[in-house]
Amino acid sequence: MAEVFRTYGLRLGAVLWLLVAIWGIGLVAAPLVDLAVSSVASGERSSIDTIAELARLRDDLRSVRRTWESTAEVERRADLDRRIRLLTDRARRLEARVAPPETEPEIGHWARFTDTEIPTLATALGRALLATAVSLVLCYPVAWAAVLASRRRHLTLVLFALAVPVGLGELLRAVAWRTTFAPAGDLADPIVSVMVAAAAIQVHLLFMVVPIHAALARVDRRLIEAARDLGASTLRIHARILLPHAAPGLALGSILTFALAAGSLAVPRVVSGEHGARWFAPSIARHVSETGDLGLAAAEATALTVACLVLAVAALRLFRLRLRDLVERRRGHG
Repeated sequence: MAEVFRTYGLRLGAVLWLLVAIWGIGLVAAPLVDLAVSSVASGERSSIDTIAELARLRDDLRSVRRTWESTAEVERRADLDRRIRLLTDRARRLEARVAPPETEPEIGHWARFTDTEIPTLATALGRALLATAVSLVLCYPVAWAAVLASRRRHLTLVLFALAVPVGLGELLRAVAWRTTFAPAGDLADPIVSVMVAAAAIQVHLLFMVVPIHAALARVDRRLIEAARDLGASTLRIHARILLPHAAPGLALGSILTFALAAGSLAVPRVVSGEHGARWFAPSIARHVSETGDLGLAAAEATALTVACLVLAVAALRLFRLRLRDLVERRRGHG
C-alpha cells in the first residue's frame, strides 16, 4: 500500500485503492457471501408465477395511469380511477406475498443438494477437467508456434485466426455445433458428452492459448540457443527450459478454461438439446427461472464456486506456483 502512495501520490493512490476495494468487495466478496447466505436461508420463496403476475399488474397500472392522464372525460376518468384502485389493491396483496420472509439458518437446501445434485456436479467437474487437459495438450504447441511466428511477422495473423471464433460469441458457436450434429437425430449419452466436451474445448480455446503464449514469449531465446549448442534435443529444451518458464501461463490457462467449462451454460444447453437438463449449470438456471428454488440454486452455485477454487489451488500446486509467483515472474520478465 505504501508503495502505491509513493508511486502515484496521496490522492491518486487513494483513488486506486478505493477502486480496488470496490472491485474486491462489491464484485467478488459480496456476491460470494450472498450465495453462501442464500444457501442456508430457510423460509418459503415466492414462486416465479407470483412474481410474474406482480410485474404484469405493475405494467397494467402504469398503462392505466397514462390513459387517465390523457383522458379529459369525467366519466371515463371515474372508471379509470376505480380500475387504478383495484389494481393497486391487488398489487399490494401480491407485494405482501413476495416480501422476503424471516429466515433462520438451516441446511435443508444443502441436504437436497447432497441427495440429488452431487453426481451431476461430479460429472460436470470431470468433463471440465477433460476439456482442460485436452486444451492444454492442444494449445501448448499452438502457443509456441505463435511465438515462433512472431519472428517471421506472422504473429498478428495467427492471433487473429485464434480470436475470430471468440468474436462470434459462445452462444453462436454452440448453435453451430448443434446444427452440425442435428441431422444425426437422437444421440446416445456418450456421443452427446463427446459433443459437449469438443464444443467446450473449441469455445474456450483462446483462454488457454493466450496465457501460455504470453509466458513463452518472455523466454530469453539465448537460453534455447545455448542449449542447442550444448547438444540438447528439442524435447529436452521444452522439458527443461520452456515448460518451467511457461508454468504461470499453463496454470492460469488451466484455471480459466476449467472454470469456464465447468460453469458454461450455453454450450451444454444448446449442444446437448434435451439432454441439457442433466448438466450442472443448466440445472442451476432451471432452479432459478422455472422452479423458483433459489435456495437450492444458491447451494449448487456455492458448491461449484468452492470446487473451482479448490481445483485452482490444486493447479497452482501442480505447477509448483503460488499466487505471488505469477506477479513476480511477470515483473522479472517485463
